This record gives sequence, structure tokens and C-alpha cells, in this order.
Amino acid sequence: AFVMTTADANGHVGLNRVAAPAASSTPLPSGAQPGQTYTIEDLAKNFNLYPVTVNYPGGMTGPNGSTEQILNVNGQSASFTYYGSNQWGFKS
Repeated sequence: AFVMTTADANGHVGLNRVAAPAASSTPLPSGAQPGQTYTIEDLAKNFNLYPVTVNYPGGMTGPNGSTEQILNVNGQSASFTYYGSNQWGFKS
């Protein structure tokens, strides 16, 4: 697991999981401000074999009321934007 913080806002987190890779997860930061975007990229191109589960903060949801997104496409770059009112957007 790894933790994203508000310091990651409007930047990219690149995952290059090659030494003992495994499925992992991270919560998006609960202190996100409207308009902030958080991006996760698969540098090692192994999300299919080792997916990443991204959890929306408690009380917040993504598209269609989802509480999590599973990133499982090799080479995927996924962006999460906070729109306020406990609503996140997701683009992959």
C-alpha cells in the first residue's frame, strides 16, 4: 500500500513496481480541495497482474456513487479530480 497526500495534488505518482511487486491500494486524500487532480501511472506496465485499488475518502464518492476504482490495465494513467461536495471524477 502507499498513501497519497494533498502534496501530490496536480502532480503524478508513478509506480515502477519491479522488486517484489504485488497488488496494492491507496486512499485519495480527504483534505483535497475542489479542482485538485491526482494522477497514478503504471511505469512498470504490470497493473493487469498487480492491480491498484484507489479508495475514495470516507463519505465521498466517485462516478455513479463508486467507493473505489481498480486500476488493472498495463501502462494505465488514471486521474482523479475532486469537484467538491464530496464528489470525485475519474478519467483513465
